[in-house]
Amino acid sequence: MRKILTLLVFVLALNSMVIESEALGISPSRVIIDFQPDLQEIREYTVINNEDEAKTVELYKKGDLADYIILHDTFYALSPNERKTFSYDINLPDSLEGYGIFDTRIGAMETAPEGSMMGGRAAVESQLWIRKLFEGTYIELSLLASDGYAGNIVPISLKITNFGTEDAACSGLLEIFYSDQKITEFEMSETVIASTGNTDFDIQWNTVDASAGEHTAKATLLCNTQEFTAEKIFVLIQEGGEIGNINENVPEESQQKPDTGETGKEGIDIGVEVIFLSFFILLGLFATALILYMKKKGWF
Repeated sequence: MRKILTLLVFVLALNSMVIESEALGISPSRVIIDFQPDLQEIREYTVINNEDEAKTVELYKKGDLADYIILHDTFYALSPNERKTFSYDINLPDSLEGYGIFDTRIGAMETAPEGSMMGGRAAVESQLWIRKLFEGTYIELSLLASDGYAGNIVPISLKITNFGTEDAACSGLLEIFYSDQKITEFEMSETVIASTGNTDFDIQWNTVDASAGEHTAKATLLCNTQEFTAEKIFVLIQEGGEIGNINENVPEESQQKPDTGETGKEGIDIGVEVIFLSFFILLGLFATALILYMKKKGWF
């Protein structure tokens, strides 16, 4: 039942987003600034009303460095099809901990008129990226490996980003371990990653000979004579749900349930879920049509 309620929320939210996604626009979509101690700047952005009706928007900030941003405006009433330019102050500190991208957002959200029945509200955001580079070689690794069934193909992805001031020549290994024993490896040939650049190393691991249980993917890269590593734990489940003694490592919804002797109940539950799913999809389509009709009539 929890899955059904979650699905209902998703369907209704999706309908609202489809209706409202193009109501507002914002420009620029992204600004990238290299970090400088005590940097002070004034930046501009434009909010666009794409509809033939007035909208009041709330302007906001959020993210890693929102405390160092001062908005000059917080609310504004946009006329039909109006483009309005706003500004904000950037006052960076003398230092930032860490390296890479500090992601901050400047946004505009439509406010709901008093007494309105409006469910979804349009919102748009401009990305303000403050980029802090390391003097020399600095590599950030992001390793992703999904849980799956033993015997199937499991995708593993390594994203390599160079946040150093120097280009980096990188090569290395992606190893897979089971019970502390290496069972396979994949070699990454040397590639040069420019400063602020990135690359992906993707594999499709055929687990036909792998055992069910907890596995560890380990990436080891040598970049400009410096070593960088990343690890990711994932689980292979026996096809058919026979997951042996690793239930504690599997998400709750994937765990094998004990046999209660109630044969046929699972099929009944699936049938009920399909009925509920169909009902909520139809309900979502009806709600979409109703909202569009009400907006056309000017009822909200």
